[in-house]
Amino acid sequence: MKSPENKKEILTMKPIGIDSWSRPVYEDQYGHLWKDITLGNHTPKLCSALNNAFDGEPDLPIRKPFFILAAEEEQVDKDKSFQYQLLDRY
Repeated sequence: MKSPENKKEILTMKPIGIDSWSRPVYEDQYGHLWKDITLGNHTPKLCSALNNAFDGEPDLPIRKPFFILAAEEEQVDKDKSFQYQLLDRY
């Protein structure tokens, strides 16, 4: 994995899903995973994922400035859940 050369570089976080403990998981441009320990309810407090595993425990807090990209797939998932609710009624 690559690592940031400049310590003041802004990390760009892309949402990649929600782990088994309902914590939003983000991936930076270097492939490192980060977890929001506020469960997405407040201003994100990101911690690294232990062993860079999707379902790993939150480890160390982030110490660099970061920017979170907007999730584009959320609307698609909501549409699909509605379709499955309709299928369940049959």
